[in-house]
Amino acid sequence: MVISAGAESSAGTSAAVFAYSPAANRWRQLADLPTPRHGLAVVGIASTVHVVGGGPQPGLSVSAANESLDVGASPRTRVRR
Repeated sequence: MVISAGAESSAGTSAAVFAYSPAANRWRQLADLPTPRHGLAVVGIASTVHVVGGGPQPGLSVSAANESLDVGASPRTRVRR
C-alpha cells in the first residue's frame, strides 16, 4: 500500500489522505488529517500510518503536529492525535 497525505497549492494546504493498492491498481480516499499541511513525513507501522510535521501554510512554515491514521480498519477511519 502507498499512502499520500497533505499537499500545498496557491489556495493553501490540504488535509486529504489517499491510499493506493498496487494489487487492485486503485486509489481510495481515507479520512482527512485534522491538521492540513504540506511537506510532512509519513511512515507506516503495521496498519497505522504516522504523519509528522509539515507546514500548515504554503511556503516555509512548520508544524509540531503528529497524527496517526489506522488504515487497516475502515476506509474512512478518523485520525488520532
